[in-house]
Amino acid sequence: MGVFELRLVIMVVTLLLIVPSMYGWGKHGHFMTCKIAENFLTGDALASVKALLPDSAEGELASVCSWPDEIRRSAHNRWSGPLHYIDTPDFRCNYQYCRDCHDSVGRKYRCVTGAIYNYTMQLMTESRDTDFSVMK
Repeated sequence: MGVFELRLVIMVVTLLLIVPSMYGWGKHGHFMTCKIAENFLTGDALASVKALLPDSAEGELASVCSWPDEIRRSAHNRWSGPLHYIDTPDFRCNYQYCRDCHDSVGRKYRCVTGAIYNYTMQLMTESRDTDFSVMK
Protein backbone atom coordinates (compact mmCIF):
# COMPACT_ATOMS: atom_id res chain seq x y z
CA MET A 1 0.00 0.00 0.00
CA GLY A 2 1.41 3.35 -1.04
CA VAL A 3 1.52 6.56 0.98
CA PHE A 4 -1.52 7.98 -0.83
CA GLU A 5 -3.65 4.91 -0.15
CA LEU A 6 -2.56 4.84 3.50
CA ARG A 7 -3.49 8.50 3.95
CA LEU A 8 -6.83 7.88 2.29
CA VAL A 9 -7.59 4.94 4.60
CA ILE A 10 -6.61 7.00 7.66
CA MET A 11 -8.83 9.90 6.54
CA VAL A 12 -11.81 7.63 5.91
CA VAL A 13 -11.43 5.84 9.26
CA THR A 14 -11.06 9.17 11.08
CA LEU A 15 -14.15 10.53 9.35
CA LEU A 16 -16.15 7.43 10.26
CA LEU A 17 -15.08 7.79 13.89
CA ILE A 18 -16.08 11.44 14.19
CA VAL A 19 -19.33 11.38 12.21
CA PRO A 20 -21.44 10.08 15.13
CA SER A 21 -20.23 12.94 17.33
CA MET A 22 -20.92 15.49 14.58
CA TYR A 23 -24.43 14.15 13.96
CA GLY A 24 -25.97 15.54 17.14
CA TRP A 25 -25.45 18.94 18.70
CA GLY A 26 -25.35 17.66 22.24
CA LYS A 27 -25.47 19.80 25.33
CA HIS A 28 -22.44 21.90 24.36
CA GLY A 29 -23.82 22.76 20.91
CA HIS A 30 -27.11 23.89 22.40
CA PHE A 31 -25.30 25.92 25.07
CA MET A 32 -23.21 27.78 22.46
CA THR A 33 -26.24 28.40 20.24
CA CYS A 34 -28.05 30.01 23.16
CA LYS A 35 -25.03 32.14 24.05
CA ILE A 36 -24.95 33.40 20.46
CA ALA A 37 -28.72 33.98 20.42
CA GLU A 38 -28.49 36.07 23.61
CA ASN A 39 -26.37 38.57 21.71
CA PHE A 40 -29.27 39.24 19.34
CA LEU A 41 -31.73 40.10 22.13
CA THR A 42 -32.33 43.65 23.26
CA GLY A 43 -31.68 44.41 26.90
CA ASP A 44 -35.41 44.43 27.65
CA ALA A 45 -35.99 41.16 25.79
CA LEU A 46 -33.12 39.46 27.60
CA ALA A 47 -34.44 40.67 30.95
CA SER A 48 -37.90 39.31 30.08
CA VAL A 49 -36.47 35.94 29.04
CA LYS A 50 -34.39 35.69 32.21
CA ALA A 51 -37.48 36.46 34.29
CA LEU A 52 -39.13 33.35 32.80
CA LEU A 53 -36.23 31.04 33.67
CA PRO A 54 -36.50 28.62 36.57
CA ASP A 55 -34.42 29.35 39.67
CA SER A 56 -32.17 26.40 38.82
CA ALA A 57 -30.97 28.27 35.69
CA GLU A 58 -29.47 31.01 37.91
CA GLY A 59 -30.31 33.63 35.27
CA GLU A 60 -28.40 31.78 32.54
CA LEU A 61 -30.50 31.12 29.42
CA ALA A 62 -27.88 28.77 27.97
CA SER A 63 -28.20 26.46 30.98
CA VAL A 64 -31.70 25.40 29.88
CA CYS A 65 -31.12 25.17 26.13
CA SER A 66 -30.68 21.40 26.12
CA TRP A 67 -33.99 20.93 27.97
CA PRO A 68 -35.86 19.81 24.80
CA ASP A 69 -33.29 17.02 24.33
CA GLU A 70 -33.67 15.93 27.92
CA ILE A 71 -37.47 15.83 28.11
CA ARG A 72 -38.20 14.24 24.75
CA ARG A 73 -36.66 10.98 25.96
CA SER A 74 -39.25 10.53 28.71
CA ALA A 75 -42.40 8.55 27.88
CA HIS A 76 -44.65 11.44 28.88
CA ASN A 77 -42.92 13.91 26.51
CA ARG A 78 -42.02 11.63 23.61
CA TRP A 79 -44.61 13.50 21.49
CA SER A 80 -42.22 16.47 21.38
CA GLY A 81 -39.45 14.62 19.51
CA PRO A 82 -40.45 15.78 15.99
CA LEU A 83 -40.53 19.39 17.22
CA HIS A 84 -36.76 19.25 17.58
CA TYR A 85 -35.65 18.83 13.97
CA ILE A 86 -36.45 19.34 10.28
CA ASP A 87 -36.45 16.39 7.91
CA THR A 88 -35.28 17.69 4.53
CA PRO A 89 -35.01 15.20 1.66
CA ASP A 90 -31.60 13.79 0.84
CA PHE A 91 -29.51 15.85 -1.56
CA ARG A 92 -31.72 18.93 -1.22
CA CYS A 93 -29.81 22.05 -0.33
CA ASN A 94 -32.85 24.07 0.60
CA TYR A 95 -35.64 24.03 3.13
CA GLN A 96 -39.30 24.37 2.16
CA TYR A 97 -41.69 24.68 5.07
CA CYS A 98 -44.64 22.99 3.32
CA ARG A 99 -42.49 20.13 2.02
CA ASP A 100 -40.16 19.52 4.96
CA CYS A 101 -42.04 20.38 8.16
CA HIS A 102 -43.70 17.10 9.16
CA ASP A 103 -43.24 14.24 11.59
CA SER A 104 -42.34 10.65 10.70
CA VAL A 105 -45.94 9.77 9.78
CA GLY A 106 -46.43 12.87 7.62
CA ARG A 107 -48.41 15.15 9.97
CA LYS A 108 -47.80 18.69 8.71
CA TYR A 109 -46.17 21.49 10.74
CA ARG A 110 -44.61 19.08 13.27
CA CYS A 111 -40.97 20.20 13.12
CA VAL A 112 -38.79 22.73 14.90
CA THR A 113 -39.88 25.67 12.72
CA GLY A 114 -43.52 24.69 13.16
CA ALA A 115 -42.99 24.59 16.93
CA ILE A 116 -41.24 27.97 16.94
CA TYR A 117 -44.09 29.47 14.93
CA ASN A 118 -46.73 27.88 17.16
CA TYR A 119 -45.16 28.99 20.44
CA THR A 120 -44.38 32.46 19.09
CA MET A 121 -48.04 32.91 18.15
CA GLN A 122 -49.08 31.72 21.62
CA LEU A 123 -46.74 34.23 23.28
CA MET A 124 -47.94 37.05 21.02
CA THR A 125 -51.57 36.21 21.75
CA GLU A 126 -50.86 36.07 25.48
CA SER A 127 -49.06 39.42 25.38
CA ARG A 128 -52.04 41.07 23.63
CA ASP A 129 -54.38 39.67 26.28
CA THR A 130 -52.23 40.76 29.22
CA ASP A 131 -52.03 44.23 30.70
CA PHE A 132 -48.31 44.41 31.42
CA SER A 133 -48.64 47.89 32.93
CA VAL A 134 -49.93 46.33 36.16
CA MET A 135 -47.04 43.83 36.34
CA LYS A 136 -44.30 45.88 37.97
